[in-house]
Amino acid sequence: MAPRSHLIVAAHHDDAEFGCGGIIARYGDAEAFHVVVLAHGKLTADDADPREDESVRAFEIHLPVKSRAFLRAFQETTGNLTHLGSLANLVQQCVAIAEPTDLYIPLRGFNQDHDAVHQACLIALRPVGSMVMPLRVWTYEYPGDVWGLGEPPPSSGSRHTALTEEQVDRKCAALREHRSQFAHREGILVGPVGARRLAQYRGAAAGVEYAETHHLIREVVP
Repeated sequence: MAPRSHLIVAAHHDDAEFGCGGIIARYGDAEAFHVVVLAHGKLTADDADPREDESVRAFEIHLPVKSRAFLRAFQETTGNLTHLGSLANLVQQCVAIAEPTDLYIPLRGFNQDHDAVHQACLIALRPVGSMVMPLRVWTYEYPGDVWGLGEPPPSSGSRHTALTEEQVDRKCAALREHRSQFAHREGILVGPVGARRLAQYRGAAAGVEYAETHHLIREVVP
């Protein structure tokens, strides 16, 4: 059986670390992980984007990924104003290039960019033409999604991946590389501290110390 390969579609530069940093830390040395980020944090097209540099450090130092791409499809906080068809086309291109067995997309919640990327991914995954479809499609969590700030996560179809403390440490260290977001707000819910608390919370549900949870929305058994 061919090894699993993973494509993580992120709205923002820290979303992949929040939602999938644990499984990258656990499986990244043996399985291929690809990350694409759709939004950019620049005020104008000519500005430098520190968030890209932060993301590069997060993956190069802490979490092993095979590839990463910054698509700059829309400015942060404007995902709901972006044409979904255009985003869907970008996602289709990424899926066609990576040919992942497992695709991870944002869980719908309180963030308009997450919602837009979620919807665009569903549009992109319509079975048309000769496109090679991922065998499994998962949603990943963001701390605010499970603390009553948005649409509740699914109550079934969840996978809890057990993590060691060292793997959670690497996930949180990767998040701390996003200094523009967390350097002066270390204790906030949507940050490294919140990510560790969520891992403990999900671990309690699975009977382990730490876990990362993903929700299955489609599986194809060939």
